[in-house]
Amino acid sequence: MDFRHLLILLLFGLVFCNSGKAQNNFPVYGEPAIGITVKTESPWSYDFGISHRNLIYSEDFLFREIQMELMHTTNYALNDRNKIGAGIYYRFREIFSDSYQDELRFLQQFTHSVKYNSVKTGHRFRFEQRFRKNTTFRLRYRFSGSVPLSSEEKEKKWFLTAHTETLWSLAKIASPEFDQRFALGFKKELSSITEVKFGVEYKYKDYTHQPESELFLKMGLSIEL
Repeated sequence: MDFRHLLILLLFGLVFCNSGKAQNNFPVYGEPAIGITVKTESPWSYDFGISHRNLIYSEDFLFREIQMELMHTTNYALNDRNKIGAGIYYRFREIFSDSYQDELRFLQQFTHSVKYNSVKTGHRFRFEQRFRKNTTFRLRYRFSGSVPLSSEEKEKKWFLTAHTETLWSLAKIASPEFDQRFALGFKKELSSITEVKFGVEYKYKDYTHQPESELFLKMGLSIEL
């Protein structure tokens, strides 16, 4: 699957999801994030990040802080294309509302990236354990791609990015849940170690039982040391 096929799949998915069961409330969230990657001369690298999620639109038009998330992943490069990693996330939610629950999450993942001329594609397989009031196990597969918007060889470029992700969640007290995500965005190199990203992500949740849709406005700053 190349980048053009990914874009077609994203557009088809958005049309298909919006043609499904109607939803009275369609929330929109804002999610700014900062990520830092520490590389070493060895195959090991380390990712650190912080993000903040806000509800900026719902049926009651109420702005509301939802969560703050801290994350870390340790990665080991098997070769130029393949990498394995393990990480930990913690979501602070109870400080914003008594109705929310904090969440601890562990993950293990494998990533495979391929570059075709100027187009870069990637596959990510991830297994997560989410600890809240009830423990959930989740399998995830994401296909992503990026392409420069200029063919000229410049130090700083704009890129078009896209990804789609399938999620399968299992819990002891609930039926299996299937989710699908679609995202489109842009990123720009600010320097040799920093880039800025922004875009939208559409989440179609539990589409085999009680479908729900959510839209996320994503903004991010990435730093590589």
